[in-house]
Amino acid sequence: MAAPASSFITRDGSLEKVTGTAVAPARYEYGTDVGSTGDSFDYGLPYPLEFKLDASGSDYGEWTKTYTDWAGHAHKTIYADNTPSDLTDNPYTRFWFNAQNQLWKQRDLDGVITFHTFNAKGEPEYTIQALTSTAEGITSYDTLLSYLATLKSGSDRINQSQRSVVAAAGAKPDLSGPMNMSGTMVLPLERSFRAPGPPLMACRSGKRFIAILHSSGQPKPHRLRERRKSL
Repeated sequence: MAAPASSFITRDGSLEKVTGTAVAPARYEYGTDVGSTGDSFDYGLPYPLEFKLDASGSDYGEWTKTYTDWAGHAHKTIYADNTPSDLTDNPYTRFWFNAQNQLWKQRDLDGVITFHTFNAKGEPEYTIQALTSTAEGITSYDTLLSYLATLKSGSDRINQSQRSVVAAAGAKPDLSGPMNMSGTMVLPLERSFRAPGPPLMACRSGKRFIAILHSSGQPKPHRLRERRKSL
């Protein structure tokens, strides 16, 4: 029978330790960076340091250290490696936020950089996976916007999100959804896994629902089924 989870809290209300076989046991330390990562932006940022515990309650070498920026965002998470005394070479993820608190840039554990842009309404517009040195060198959201046209004509991997609203008719509410590159609204209304390859997306066209696209946006190469529905 699993032992109930037990949480230990410090006097200031911070979580100190979690134990029990019903949870992943861990203990926590808290501090402020003093330049240990070699990244000047991390300096002075607070962090919790989480140590994973084994069945006996001892550390077993796996830990994560998450820095929080002054706006309260999880800015960077550093993971353990085989050189615990040197944090400058550890694997890490990192997140950048613009003045509107929107996540505009992120780095994964493999070092892959992904950018996000937003329209005037704050909705996602472009997602860009950096494949060129030009994209990888972008360090601010304003620079990303100024380079957008250049990136769109280059070899970086770019996805665009478009939305459209179909006016209400016949006592039905307005419809809002993403559009494909031909300007047709695409809604994830049904999926089919009978065909090889990725699942199909259903597309609303007039008063018919027609499965016409793979999720990759490519035409389905064999016969399609059609379903009619009154709007």
